[in-house]
Amino acid sequence: MKFKRDKRSVSEQAKSGLKIAGAIMVTVLTIALFAKGYKLQAHPDNSREFVVGWALLASLIVFLLATMRFWRIWFPYIPGYLGMRSLFGFYFSWFIPSISGLWAFIFPLLMLGMAFLSFRYSKNSFRMLVADRAALFVALLCLLIAITEFFLLGLVKSVVILSAVGDGVLLLSWLRWKWSHRSKAALPTPSRG
Repeated sequence: MKFKRDKRSVSEQAKSGLKIAGAIMVTVLTIALFAKGYKLQAHPDNSREFVVGWALLASLIVFLLATMRFWRIWFPYIPGYLGMRSLFGFYFSWFIPSISGLWAFIFPLLMLGMAFLSFRYSKNSFRMLVADRAALFVALLCLLIAITEFFLLGLVKSVVILSAVGDGVLLLSWLRWKWSHRSKAALPTPSRG
């Protein structure tokens, strides 16, 4: 096996490593803040917590909409990681002990499907249309709510349903993209004469 030497300078490699570490930290922080806001608005002890929860969720939604061009690149890795981790947990009981039954098999498949269907967005060359942005954002919200409910309540039906909705939206977007590429390819090319 041959290893290619990284031709970037040490400072460029360090910058790249810091960007990756920063992206991981922002991802974990975003998921944690979303979970906190969701918990405050879904199970408030008083009206103030309800308002704080919605304010936190609204500000995160605005932040995620504004930064879509950045997080779309690494988005597929989150459901991919959850899918692989929960699939191994299903077989080896690593993940969460409450996972069992048919849902425990369906959830990893839905997560892996979400990773596969969203992978095309991670390419810098992919030109996202408004419909693509909307589909990816809906999938992200479904994923965040599913993750939150998964860690708050365990693997309940709503987690699987939310994951399926996210997959369904991404699948429709993928089918629309494939259909538009096929129709463009089927158009006759103008002849030069």
